[in-house]
Amino acid sequence: MKGLLAIGLLVAASCGDDDSGNDGLPEDLVVDSDRIFLDSDDVDSDVSSDDILDDFMDDVPPPFDAPSGAIFLSESVVDFGVVPVGGMPALRIVDVFNNSPTDVLVGQIDVVGPGFRIDETSCGTLLLSGSSCGLLLTAAPETLGEQIGDLLVRTEVVTLFASLRVIGIR
Repeated sequence: MKGLLAIGLLVAASCGDDDSGNDGLPEDLVVDSDRIFLDSDDVDSDVSSDDILDDFMDDVPPPFDAPSGAIFLSESVVDFGVVPVGGMPALRIVDVFNNSPTDVLVGQIDVVGPGFRIDETSCGTLLLSGSSCGLLLTAAPETLGEQIGDLLVRTEVVTLFASLRVIGIR
């Protein structure tokens, strides 16, 4: 007789798709709307649904490669590309992530370098644990050639840096 173990779990969208028609899940796991079932002839009665869930979730990748407990920027280098001097400026968005278990106070946010500025920000003075905020950066080169700068985001824990680069052309 087949053992049927129900695990109350919403199926993660990050499961890969394979040829088994089971959306990348192991062959003995069956998806049924909002549940996953272990359908196997040799279910060990000593194995709990928590053990099975833990084993399954170990194989699910995180949404991004961020170190646990980190406060970080979405980019370490922001390249605005080639922009005409005196023309339409280039825009880029950089996000600040708080992947730490605690809320973090955000201090001063600056850009240093000619032609770079922060146009808008959704960052307040407090970045909640597990959340992010965004910075809309602009590069409007003042001279021909490469121009470099820095983005600095000061928090109570760390100061974050990103290099900024734009090439001014005619």
